[in-house]
Amino acid sequence: MFYASYEVDNDVKYVKTYGTIETKGDNFVEGSLDVQMITGIARKMITYVANTDNSADTESSDGFGDALLQFLVSFRTKYEDDYDNMPKVISISLGSLSFASCDLLCNNSIKIDNTIKYDDCMS
Repeated sequence: MFYASYEVDNDVKYVKTYGTIETKGDNFVEGSLDVQMITGIARKMITYVANTDNSADTESSDGFGDALLQFLVSFRTKYEDDYDNMPKVISISLGSLSFASCDLLCNNSIKIDNTIKYDDCMS
């Protein structure tokens, strides 16, 4: 989408995978857009892609939190003795939040600032 919209040469030879790539789940599409934007702007920069959460629901069971922890532990292990080659920028994409998370966020925001209206927050 980004490549086509901005007429960027979509040569992806600098895109590498980190671990197993799961192409299922809500996070894959959002992550794909992030990679397109990153590689479209930072041309010829090696970009690693990891999607460790293949859940169709971004917050089912342990969901994103468990996937993020798994990624960070494996990332640290891989680069523990190779700091010079460690990527210096990491983009993390959640995908989307469930209704329950949005509800919790809005209700807690209203407790902090009573000028916030629930319907406005949820829209």
